[in-house]
Parts: sequence; structure tokens; C-alpha cells
Amino acid sequence: MEQTQNRSSIVGNIVLFFLFVPVGIIASFLYIAVANLVGNIYLHVILSLCLGGALFAVVFLVKRLFKITGAIGPCVAVLLGLPFIHYFKWSFYIVFRYTGYNPFLDFPAFMDATIFDLVFYQSIFGYVSELNDVGWTMNLFGSDIDMNGAILWVVWVVELIIISAIPIFAAVTASGVFLHSHNKWATLRYLTFDFEEFSEEECEQIAAGNVDVVLKKPLTTPVQGTNFSTIAACMVDDNQPTDYININTSSMNNKGEISRNIRTQAIYWGVAKINEIETQLTQMHAVVENGEVTEENGNDEVTTE
Repeated sequence: MEQTQNRSSIVGNIVLFFLFVPVGIIASFLYIAVANLVGNIYLHVILSLCLGGALFAVVFLVKRLFKITGAIGPCVAVLLGLPFIHYFKWSFYIVFRYTGYNPFLDFPAFMDATIFDLVFYQSIFGYVSELNDVGWTMNLFGSDIDMNGAILWVVWVVELIIISAIPIFAAVTASGVFLHSHNKWATLRYLTFDFEEFSEEECEQIAAGNVDVVLKKPLTTPVQGTNFSTIAACMVDDNQPTDYININTSSMNNKGEISRNIRTQAIYWGVAKINEIETQLTQMHAVVENGEVTEENGNDEVTTE
């Protein structure tokens, strides 16, 4: 059963580390430069999310390129890389605060101070503690708040969590459905039916080939704030059908946009069975315009003249 297989790549994980760190350092420089030159607390939040998103993209793309479906290797690469990124981020911040250099206009002097005066010759931790004691005053909702001491430590911890958690999430989650039988990533053709969320037991039964679980499962209409399940046929090369499906847990945001998270990797069903199930579902849940109406949940049939 393909969903039990994980694929790793030593070369891919090494490439991930050596790409993850420099991209993170460059993104950290831009984050510190832009956020602190503008000096807006809300911009800090937005840019920290952007920094985390850039790191997410690196992890996602390397996993796709090297066909990595396992979580351990990418997670190790990310966890090893994050301390380097955060150390440089703090170094950039300290140089900005203590020298007054403009990171863009005074770039050579700024980088000289970062690399030669700080990163390799001094510890940043004393500077961090000193900056925390001094802090700054922030106007929030019309009130001035002193950002130092415990409050500032909390802010910095939250920032660290945001920047770190996003790429870790990319490392431990699937970046798509990989078909070991074809040695390719699948493109997914979603069946036109949304189901109430499948339980773990139901997913196991579906993986074992029990199609009655799907046929008897009530359909649902996506509602904001609730999860539902979708089934996708796995395709390759110009949408060529394969023998595999996968199950996704989906949700709808407040803009009506659907996000799909992979619940299972590829499950072998066979092309004939996939087509047959789709036909049966269509017949069970079809709305016929000439008078005969089958209810969406597939349980009761109502006929009108």
C-alpha cells in the first residue's frame, strides 16, 4: 500500500541545509532592514510571517525537487539551520541598533560590522540582554506601552516561534502525493463530491479497498470553520489516470477559499474501481431536472411530477 512508504534523500537533505541557511540569512537581513527602518510593530509581524514563508518555500521546493516524502531528514536539516539564521538575524539587529548604519545605504560598513566585529569575535547574548533592558516605547490603541523586560522577551519568543514553526511545518508535512510506482509527483483530480470528514478508522477501511465506506458517507456543503473530506484521483503525465487515490481533509476560510491538506498518501484502488465509484456517486447524488430528484445525502429519494 503506497501510503505507508516514505522516501528520503541524503543528497536532498544536504542541499536543503545548504540552501536553507543562506536564504534564511538573506531574508533575515531584509526583515531587519525594512522592519526597523520603518519602525512599525505591525510591519514586524507581517515581515516575520514573510520570512517564515520564504523558509517554507525553500523546504517545499527542495522536497519536491528531490522527491522527499519522509519527514525526519528535512526536519533535521531545518532544525540544524535555524540557529544559524537566528544568530545572523540578531547580529543584523544589534549592528543596526548600536551603529546606526542604514543596512541599504551603508551596506559595506554594515556587513563589515556584522561579520568581523560581531559574528566571529563577540557574543551577541550580552547585547540582546542590554537591548531588552532599554527596549522602546510603543503606541498601541492610543496608549504608550514600554516594551522592555518580560514583555519584550515574550515578543521576541513569539517572533522566534513564528519564524521557526512555519518551515518546521513544511518539513514534517507532505509536499504532495508521490507515486513510488511511477517515481513522480501526482497531479490530483478531485472528485466533485465533498464528504463529511472521514474518521481514522474509515480512512483505514478505504485504504483496504472498502468502497462502501465512500458510498455510504453523507455528503456535505463546505461551511466556514468546519472540516470536510475530499477524494482525489492521482494523475501523471498529461492527466493520465493511475490506479491511485488519496484522501484530503479540507476547510474553507472566511473568503470562501478551500484549502486541502493531505490526509493519506497514494492508496491503490485501480483505475476501473475509481471510475466505477465516481459513476456510482454521480448516480446516487445526481439532481435530475426532469422531475426526479435524489437528495444530496444519498439516503432518501424524492420524486416530483
